[in-house]
Amino acid sequence: MVDLDIVIMKDEEVGRYISLVPSLLGCHKQGDTLEEVTENTRETISLYAETLISQNSTNPTNIFEFNSFLG
Repeated sequence: MVDLDIVIMKDEEVGRYISLVPSLLGCHKQGDTLEEVTENTRETISLYAETLISQNSTNPTNIFEFNSFLG
């Protein structure tokens, strides 16, 4: 199991939320609401993990656990 830090910021200029996962290169997402960016980030992390597994970079079960998001 891996715990990930997730950074969520609000872009005041456009009124959207932006998230990034510093430990996963290129893993970032955006959304109109905090709930939307949270769900989008969960999906992106899952796709990232699926890609790692399909490329045999790692082969864990449930590599990432979603406990909570702090903004």
